[in-house]
Order: sequence, then C-alpha cells, then structure tokens
Amino acid sequence: MAAGLEAADRRASARALDARVLFSRVADAIEALPDGEREALLLFAWEELSYQGVAEALELPIGTVRSRLNRARARLRELLNTNGKNRVRS
Repeated sequence: MAAGLEAADRRASARALDARVLFSRVADAIEALPDGEREALLLFAWEELSYQGVAEALELPIGTVRSRLNRARARLRELLNTNGKNRVRS
C-alpha cells in the first residue's frame, strides 16, 4: 500500500512540475502578443467579459474584438506549438 501512495505522490509531483513549466510558457507567450491582442484576450479570458463587454471596455467595434481574439488565439497556438519549441516573435 505504501508503494502505491509513493507512486501516486511521484505522479502528482510530475504533474505539478509540468503545470509550472506550462504556466511559464503560456505567460511568456501572452506577453509576446501585440498590446491590442493581449488586452482583448486578457479581458475575455481572465476577466470573463463577453465580446460585447470587451468591445465596450476597449471602446472598439465588436468585429475588431473578434479579429483580435482570433489573431491572439492563432499566435498562442503558434507560440505554444506541440513540439515543445517556444518561438516568440514580436
């Protein structure tokens, strides 16, 4: 029984380490976004505003908000690609 608990603890520690590494990569990728895309993304994802709420907060047309969020998501996918390389572009 003790061996099972030790194995579970090792798996939990590995997942926690993976989460810390991923968090750092995501934070770096978000920081690399252009200001307008980063602002829209953070208001939408972190502040949980609707598209309309983001548009009002940034005083932008809703279509511009949709475009910025779409571009931000695409850039984040590129920056956080699955092969583990972190390609940060300005």
